[in-house]
Amino acid sequence: MPGKKVAGSSSAAGDYGNMEDGSLFGTNAEDFDKWDSQQLADFLSSAGLMAYKKMVLDHKITGKFAHLLTDEDLRDMGMIVVGDRLRFKQLMMTMGRKARFCNTTKAIWNGEELKYYSDAERMCCTCAGLFPDDPTTYKLTRGYLKIKTVTPVTLGPITMCCCFKYSLKNIDLSRVNDIEVIDTKAPCPQRVFCCAPGMDYIEVHTIDKNGKVVLKVKEAEGEKVSNLILTQVESAQVIDRN
Repeated sequence: MPGKKVAGSSSAAGDYGNMEDGSLFGTNAEDFDKWDSQQLADFLSSAGLMAYKKMVLDHKITGKFAHLLTDEDLRDMGMIVVGDRLRFKQLMMTMGRKARFCNTTKAIWNGEELKYYSDAERMCCTCAGLFPDDPTTYKLTRGYLKIKTVTPVTLGPITMCCCFKYSLKNIDLSRVNDIEVIDTKAPCPQRVFCCAPGMDYIEVHTIDKNGKVVLKVKEAEGEKVSNLILTQVESAQVIDRN
């Protein structure tokens, strides 16, 4: 509707949210680029630009293309008030940034270290569960492999069964150059008496000095997890080159 004037609207109360929760005015930005015109119109209403809901619907503006609108486009569509155009563009920029943040930090795979081959071994090593251990955990996102390592505290040569130290390592997937999967079998006594399955070791090599980490997962899970990591490595390296 070029040339049609739409009344300006006042700013909504509240701030622009925070990056950590990926929301803005109570709306989650994670799938912003998949929003249809109705979702975008409803968001503008919650953000104080309710006068432009019809404009967005009439021009079929979606989340995928909203950030491409120029000042001239908005004026031709009927957004005459300069302050509203500035507010609209700021909202679209903020939502796009939050959407990218959510997609970057969203977990693609969560796992934890497989410490024992069998329940019998676990029961022996933890005194029938009286001294439970805390396994290392893994989180794969689009850009990083995050490893929270748990290390028992030692008192001289004695390993404390109830105290642990934690460290977090973020591996930049754009710096990964190789991944290997090593299939290991359970010790013979455990295979015979406990029918214990094996364990897969996933070695992730990076270009950094001493850049190798090992993930321990269930037997047959190594190939699946390594493929997930490789897919994100390829995506991260493409983004890094661009």
